[in-house]
Amino acid sequence: MKQSLALIGLTFLSVLSVAFYSGLRFTVIFGIGCTLLFGISLMNRVFRQSIVIPLTFFIAALASLFYTAYTKTQIDPKISAYSNQEADVTAVLQDDPYQAYGNNYYVFKTETINQKKETLKFILRYNDNLKIEPFDKITCTLLLTPANPSYVSQNILFISKINNTFKPSFDYQIITAEKRPVYYYAIQLKRKMIDAIDKTMRPSYGSLAKALVIGEKNSLDVSVKESFRKAGLSHIIAVSGQHLAILSMYLTRLCKKWIKNKYIISSSNILVVIVFMAVTGFSVSIIRAGLTLIVYHAGIIFDRHASSLNSLGFAALVILLFNPYAAGDIGLLLSFSASAGIVLWSQSIGDAIKARLEKVNLFKHLQSYFIDIISVSVSAVLMVTPITLLVFDSFSTVFLIANLLITPAAGLMIISGLLCCIFYYAGPLSPLAKAFAFLNSAFCKYALIVSEALSKIPFSYLHVNDKYVFIWLGATLILAAVMILMQKSRKYLKTVICLSLIIFAAGILSNSLRNLNVTKVTVFNAGNGTTVALSAENKISMMSVSADYLHRYEILNTLSEKEATIDLCIFDDSGKQPRAFAKDILDQFHISSVLLSEENAASTDIKNHLKNTGNVESYSGQYKLMLWNSINVSILSIEGNTYQYFTSRNKTMLILPPAGDCVDLPYDYRKADIIVMNKKLANMNLLEAELVVVSQDEETAKETAGSFPVKSAEAVFTFNGDVVLEI
Repeated sequence: MKQSLALIGLTFLSVLSVAFYSGLRFTVIFGIGCTLLFGISLMNRVFRQSIVIPLTFFIAALASLFYTAYTKTQIDPKISAYSNQEADVTAVLQDDPYQAYGNNYYVFKTETINQKKETLKFILRYNDNLKIEPFDKITCTLLLTPANPSYVSQNILFISKINNTFKPSFDYQIITAEKRPVYYYAIQLKRKMIDAIDKTMRPSYGSLAKALVIGEKNSLDVSVKESFRKAGLSHIIAVSGQHLAILSMYLTRLCKKWIKNKYIISSSNILVVIVFMAVTGFSVSIIRAGLTLIVYHAGIIFDRHASSLNSLGFAALVILLFNPYAAGDIGLLLSFSASAGIVLWSQSIGDAIKARLEKVNLFKHLQSYFIDIISVSVSAVLMVTPITLLVFDSFSTVFLIANLLITPAAGLMIISGLLCCIFYYAGPLSPLAKAFAFLNSAFCKYALIVSEALSKIPFSYLHVNDKYVFIWLGATLILAAVMILMQKSRKYLKTVICLSLIIFAAGILSNSLRNLNVTKVTVFNAGNGTTVALSAENKISMMSVSADYLHRYEILNTLSEKEATIDLCIFDDSGKQPRAFAKDILDQFHISSVLLSEENAASTDIKNHLKNTGNVESYSGQYKLMLWNSINVSILSIEGNTYQYFTSRNKTMLILPPAGDCVDLPYDYRKADIIVMNKKLANMNLLEAELVVVSQDEETAKETAGSFPVKSAEAVFTFNGDVVLEI
């Protein structure tokens, strides 16, 4: 069997990713089912003739068993032992910290917990600087909270949050490492490269150069990330196989000018690949790409041809045997899917395009270059689209033109960035660093302009939760199936494409007409906070802002995806959680008008973040405004608690504060079509509504549902997902 490693590795990956997102119970049932199917396949003569089917069932059963055993022995005992408990910890810092939303994030690996030997990873989020070097030790007492799935896929089980503003007594001791591993020198090299780019390039271009060259995306502006994502160019700023392939290609070309020995050239490639993997932090996607290249060059050294699919399967096995939960990492799934698509389909797509252009004799070399870009881009997108639709509920419609415009420049950006870093420390040759920095800046400027322009094209980025997208995709698949069944695919291909485009255009038009003059209210899944947004056409107003840490990023990401401006933001709650989220929103978005409660208006903590805003006002007592000439908003500040009442053409809505007494609320405001609440208030039985939206996490919601305080026909809870209504 020629592709045995590919079958084993990719089956392993597929089963473990399903297990990660489906849970342990499903995995056990699935494993039993695969075991039974393996036995049946062995007894069936037809299946026995091909080893592929029995082997697939066997690998699937084995992967299920492996996941179950790993969860029961390595994950569950640690989570049950330390979850939501304070613990005395001795731990080693594993890498340089990174910054996000005004906090430093440190990844630690424990040596002892409560004076007992225990090994696990956790993240410490701290709003100050620990002044600690990688592989130094820390001893302290921390509250360990279970991490979200994206961290667990990296084997990080807990997160601990310390804010010295509210907990100034955080005591810790740093123990300097006597000896550091080789990886520490890779971290030092990364710091040197960052320093070289920072000192030779403007921040706007340098941040993109750092993302491209060494995978350092923390300094990259959120708007840039969004532009690249909407243009279908996220892979450009995520260090992966493309970056390693470009580096290896240029290194090989350079070596061949002076060295003819293929063994030395391939050995040099392997060494550079390992160093690059270390500098970029050994992320799972770069490990996948690195292992694939190492296998390829090892094949050259040992005079063996390495199958691309087998190399991919081998990389999957190596990664997953060390950490089966890595199968839940979205970056890893996208990386493997894109690579598999390129291996399976890029050659066929490229040959088909070349056959069509066979009679066109102009610029053959240039034709071949751009055909390769098209075939690679299309084959990769075909494979990753199911994942992007499931995970992100969206996809880019301009990915092809974006890749045609940016991919040629990406290689030059990577190489010029690396040369800038090398020559910066080259003594007499250091002036060359400025030259390469200038060249890199020009390419970065071009990439930023193109990505921003493409991301702003109407309908360049579609959300699958819009019904017309489902209809369009379904109709296109049906048309394609009919075309294939008629065995006249070439004859009807143009007809199918035209019909698909007509259905797509009709869907866009009908969706636009339907949403004309419609105002929507979104109550976000904010944990035990309340975040409410009103939206109409291309405008958004944030009426309430409060969310716990785990849900803030998701809300910010959702807001940044919307093709709309935030024209009003009301900061009504002066608690530490709302204030922290308010600062995130103020830092990330330009807001036309901000309305602050008196407590927040007096807060210097908030004032320092108002530089991106237009008009700023404060309110006390009763405040009224007209929103978009269609919605009357009444804001009532009573005993330091803010109630908001909305009246539109069709409905009324009341947003309740997290504390207060409903007796204080005037009678006219006690009845509404929709009430949004977070916590039980005193005398809530005085309120009446057709629908109550409860913004709580699942555990708190169970208690609320048991003794529901409001007279209402129906209640919905946000822990199941964002609640979107029309008013």
